[in-house]
Parts: sequence; C-alpha cells; structure tokens
Amino acid sequence: MVEDIMSSTDTRGAQSHRESRESRAYTETCEILNETLSSKRESPFLRILLHAMESQGCAVLPKHFVVEDCKSFDGYGGFDAANNEIVLCENKFASMSRKRALKEMHSTLAHELVHAFDHCRGNVDFYNNPKHVMCSEIRAAALSGQCMLANNFPSAVFGKSRRGHQRCVKSQALRSFKSLHPEWSMEKSVILIDELFTKCYKDTEPFDRIPLSMNDARLAFKAYQSRNRYDP
Repeated sequence: MVEDIMSSTDTRGAQSHRESRESRAYTETCEILNETLSSKRESPFLRILLHAMESQGCAVLPKHFVVEDCKSFDGYGGFDAANNEIVLCENKFASMSRKRALKEMHSTLAHELVHAFDHCRGNVDFYNNPKHVMCSEIRAAALSGQCMLANNFPSAVFGKSRRGHQRCVKSQALRSFKSLHPEWSMEKSVILIDELFTKCYKDTEPFDRIPLSMNDARLAFKAYQSRNRYDP
C-alpha cells in the first residue's frame, strides 16, 4: 500500500475535493507532490511515517492529498482532521524554484504526517483542545526534519546539541500554534508550550529517537524496520 503511493507519478492522485481549479499552479504542485512521494527511498522521514500510519490502520492513500489555492493561509499546507486530508497550497509551491519547492514539499509532508499520525494514534482534538494542538505542533517540528541542524544554521554552532534543536522546535511550534490560534497572546502561548514541551518533545513515536540529522533519521528507520522482527 505504501509502495503504491510512493511510486505513483500520476497527478490524478492529488486532486482537490473542493474548488481548486485546473490551473498551472495546481498542476505544478501536483507534479512536485508526486515527485516527492516517488523519491521516498531517499527520505527516512516519509518512509517511517507512512509505514507507521499503515500499521496503525490509517493507510495514506492518494485521495488523502488535496491541492488548493489557500491565499488566506500563511503556511505551505495543513492537516484537515475532519476530512483526514493533507492540504497543500498551490499558490506557495508554484511560486518557488523547483529545488526549493521539492525541499519545502518534503518538509511539509513530514510535518503534516506527524499530525495525521497523532490523529490516528490518539484521536487528537485539533479543533477544541489547544493542549492537543500545541503538543502535536511540538512533535511535528521535532520529528519532521525541519529543525535538523543542516536546516537550522543558527543552531549549528552547538554541534549536535539538543539545546539548539529544542530552541528551533519551540520557535516553529509557537509559530504554527499562533497561526491556528491568533486569538491567543504570545505570553499565553509561551506559558502553554513551556508546560507541555518536555513531555511532548520526549514522545518520539513512531521514531525511536529525535532525528537531529539525516543520519539519525536513517538509523531511526532501520530501528523501525526491526520492530517486532522476533515476535512469534
């Protein structure tokens, strides 16, 4: 099932169920999405998350990817828990260079798949429970690779320091939380993230570690493959 999604290059696998028109931006974003999914063997992040979703009984299918024009939204995409869809913003990806679009697509997919995994695993209430939202944002920032040292130059001075990674995760999680809850003050949001950070940062499922580097992510995938290998 996972292999079918990842090897697909058919842009029909990413169609909007709402009002996204067949524009050049839409077509380009579908191509970027399918190119990213097709190159999954280069991404331990996507491999772990997609396999984990399937093992939890929530296999990710082409219909779960939606490409839309979302000019009113500041990010590159989001997870729609009500419809079990990962929404990708055509107006953002089509305006980038191909190289940058592929990089941002990978990061966005990994980030949103963490949310999807949380929703599948724990029935996270993304609409009525700010604590659930903040915890999932912490996990998504920590496990998606967006705060890897290679992508986070200010923290690179700390070497393989978890302190620099944690600072990046907090910053990214706060930004994502505030975009979903603009009514929350920054002070109130900081109090909430400080309350939840240690517990949620330590919850690395389905990874066996925090991926501080691509090599960490590859090792995590190998460890994931070995799970239950010797169970009767």
